[in-house]
Amino acid sequence: MIASAFVQDLAQRLHVAGIADAAQEAEGLVRALLGLSKSAYLASPPELTDGQITQLHQQTARRIAGEPLHYIVGSLTFMNLRVMVGPGVLIPRPETELLVEEAIRRIRSGKSEERGLETERPEFESGIRNPGNASLRHSFLDLCTGSGCIALSLAHAFPDADVFGVDISPQALAYAGRNAEYNAIRNARFLEGDLFGPVQGRRFSCITANPPYIRTADIGRLQVEIRAHEPLGALDGGPDGLEYYRRILAEAPRYLEPGGLLIMELGYDQSDEISALAAARGFRDIRCVPDYAGIPRVFLGLCPHGEQRSA
Repeated sequence: MIASAFVQDLAQRLHVAGIADAAQEAEGLVRALLGLSKSAYLASPPELTDGQITQLHQQTARRIAGEPLHYIVGSLTFMNLRVMVGPGVLIPRPETELLVEEAIRRIRSGKSEERGLETERPEFESGIRNPGNASLRHSFLDLCTGSGCIALSLAHAFPDADVFGVDISPQALAYAGRNAEYNAIRNARFLEGDLFGPVQGRRFSCITANPPYIRTADIGRLQVEIRAHEPLGALDGGPDGLEYYRRILAEAPRYLEPGGLLIMELGYDQSDEISALAAARGFRDIRCVPDYAGIPRVFLGLCPHGEQRSA
């Protein structure tokens, strides 16, 4: 059977089961099994073997039962890197790419003394440009690193930087290590622990985080593919969804270089509260960048003035 015709059959099954983007997901299952890019698939859809058809029927049944598509196919593309995922690790979302893009943009613009990035808030770049020592090698920290997608994207973009990813889950860190190896990234290290615990005494020019931010009471209202399959510890942000943000904002100044940048992904309605929390902690030049739907999604703030290294 020609793959394109089979995709139509799978898409119909997924649609009847209530799967959004059924056609896209059906094609994704087929292309992942065949190892084809979208362009290669469209150029010449291959003939499927009986064994492949059987396997695709099994995968479709798993998807209809609620298992996430990316767990079934085992990987996804994030910032042009292949990121492997499976049970025990949060699946990276497209919104998180916006966080990485903002971090790369801010850091790169700060590397040039002569040419800054044109933004409506150019003062952001001053912090990264001079983190207290002009000769200092950049060092980045990614909290709640999960699959390592943020840390690895930064390490890939800045091969001369030292990048650390921290997560409390050994399952997630196993994926992060595999992803570093698969993408041949050598300047990222992954450490097990609770937030800043494994990096005591270090300072960073940029700290990123995509912490758990779903309110505990809202977990049960999430899509079944999320609440029944993805790790609860990577989702639950406490009663108001802000538990991890409070901890990060309280501790981050001790780990940021003077003028260092904190970047965090936000829940859809959290920008005002988190901005207020950050301002109370002395963060400056606070800004929340909207995603493509216009929802404030990425928090940026510079390290408070005068923060001293803890003993």
